Amino acid sequence: MNTDFTDLLEIRQVDIQGETNWHWIKGDQGGFGDATDGPMRDWIESHSTKYFEHVKKFDVCVTGGTSCGMHVRFYAKKFKHVIAFEPDPRSFFCMCLNAPYENVVKLNAAIGSGNGMIGIERNDRNIGSNIVVKQNDYKIPMMAIDSLNLDACDLLQFDVEGYEGPAIEGARKTIEKFRPVIVAERFGTFQQQLYMEQQHGYKYASSSYMDTIYIPKE
Repeated sequence: MNTDFTDLLEIRQVDIQGETNWHWIKGDQGGFGDATDGPMRDWIESHSTKYFEHVKKFDVCVTGGTSCGMHVRFYAKKFKHVIAFEPDPRSFFCMCLNAPYENVVKLNAAIGSGNGMIGIERNDRNIGSNIVVKQNDYKIPMMAIDSLNLDACDLLQFDVEGYEGPAIEGARKTIEKFRPVIVAERFGTFQQQLYMEQQHGYKYASSSYMDTIYIPKE
């Protein structure tokens, strides 16, 4: 396995709300996007405001599935502390370069309902579509957010390619204790909204492209 990640990277001098100099994986097209489609557009047009409309305090943000850290850089400027999970080592390496801040705790791990090891399947043309799988020769750590024993949590944001349910389940105690705003990609069906209401006491607040935003019921 090639472990010299610098050979796999390039710098993209694209201005995203005043931020440039993005370290990224060569060949990726879907994980970056542009002003008309993809993560860059989603952030500029929607996420950068929608994610935070209902956040009451900006002490701690937990984000899972960070890819190369586009959002993490912005979170670091909003929150006192950011805890960022990224399972793919190559994307994690980029995330460390893109968000080299002391207030960001960076974890090369997936988020799930418990702790252990899990596999990963990569999509080199769209690094935002890397997925975790139970059976794979290449293993990475998986952690439940509850195992962090956080002192605060104001925003939970998950983009974990279909693993949003287990990620939320693994944060059950954290959610009960701190009642953070929860943002989850592709987690807005009727059944999922019902789960959030019945299991966690949350209600649908709004949507931001493919993400659903939940807030505690009064």
